[in-house]
Amino acid sequence: MHVNIWEIIVLIGIAQGFVFSFTLLTNKLFKHDKANKFLSCSLLLLSITGVAEFILVHHIHEQSMILAFVAADMPWLVIFYVPMFVFFLKSGNHAISSSKKLWWLASPFAIFLTLNILVPNLSIFFQHYFSMAYIVLLCAGSFLAIKLGHITTDEKNWLFRIWGFNLGILVVWVIADLIPDYIYNNFNGELTYPVWIAYTIFMFWLVFIGLLRLELSQDKSAIQKILTDSAYTIQLTHSPTSESDDNPLVSYFHQFETLMSNEKLYRNPDLSREDVASKIGISPSYLSKVINSSTDRNFTSLINSLRVSEVKKMLQDPAFNPYSIWAIGMEAGFKSKSSFFDVFKKETGITPNQYKMLTEES
Repeated sequence: MHVNIWEIIVLIGIAQGFVFSFTLLTNKLFKHDKANKFLSCSLLLLSITGVAEFILVHHIHEQSMILAFVAADMPWLVIFYVPMFVFFLKSGNHAISSSKKLWWLASPFAIFLTLNILVPNLSIFFQHYFSMAYIVLLCAGSFLAIKLGHITTDEKNWLFRIWGFNLGILVVWVIADLIPDYIYNNFNGELTYPVWIAYTIFMFWLVFIGLLRLELSQDKSAIQKILTDSAYTIQLTHSPTSESDDNPLVSYFHQFETLMSNEKLYRNPDLSREDVASKIGISPSYLSKVINSSTDRNFTSLINSLRVSEVKKMLQDPAFNPYSIWAIGMEAGFKSKSSFFDVFKKETGITPNQYKMLTEES
C-alpha cells in the first residue's frame, strides 16, 4: 500500500481528532462543561469517517467483512455533525438543548444503516448527497443556535469562530463535489484531500487556540455570575486611620474606597486615573495626590492590589474551583496573563497556582 505525503498529512489530522476527542472527555480543564462531550463525539465520528474513507480508497475493506461493514455500510457522514449541532445548542444555553427529542436527529443514520444492510446495492450517491444536504441544514441551525443563545458576546464570538471553520470545511466539500470528474475524481479511488486537509487545519486551530479561548470565555461568564450573586467586598489595606475626615484628602480617599467597594471599578482592565477622578469629581493629578497621601502606593499599584485581593478571595472559595486561574485573574481586572502572574507574585511572594495549592492544603 502506497501512502503519499498528502495522505500522511490527512492521517495526522485524523489522529489529532482521536487524541483530542479523548482529551476533551478526560481532561479536567474541559470536563466541567457538558457541551464538550458532544464536541468530542463529533470529532471522534469525523475521524472515524476519515479512517473509513482511507480504508475504502486503499481497498483495505476487501480483506475483511468487518472492515467492509464499518467502512462501506456505516453511514458515518449522516451522523457526524449531529453532536456538533447539539454542542452549539448546549454551549448557547438554548431552550431546546435539554430536550429529550433531540435523539431524533440521529434517525437518518438509523434509516440508512438499515437500508444498507437490507439493500446492498443502494446507491451511495443518494446517501452521499442526502448527507451533504443534512449537514448544510444542521450547519444553518447551528448558526441560529449561536445567534439566539443566552450567552455573552465573547462566548458567541468564539462559537462563531468554531462554526466558521465548520462552514469552511463544508464549503470545501461542496466545491470538491462540484468539480468535474475529469479534473478531480471524487468517487473513483482518491481521498478527498481538500476536505481532510481543511479538517486538519481546523483541528490544529481548535487544539491550540479555539477551544481554550472558548473555555476561557465560558469560565469568565460563569465567574461573572458567581460574582454577581455574591457579596464580595474588598477592603483597602492602607486606609488612613490617624487623620480626620475633615481633611479633604482623607474625605476624597474615602470616596475612592466607597467607589471601589460598591462599583468594583478595578475589574475593568482598561480603568484609568481619569475615569476614577471623573467619578469622584476631581482632577487626575489631585487623585494621585489623594492616593499618595493616604497610602504608600500610586494609582496603578493600588488598583492592582485590589485585583490581587479579589483573586485571593476567589481562589479560597470552592465555588471557583472548576474554573481556570487565568479566567479568575481576568475577571478581577487583569488584562494579560503575564501582568497577572507578575503582579500577583510581587504582592504575595508566590504565584497564583502556588497560592491555590496552599489554600487547598490548609
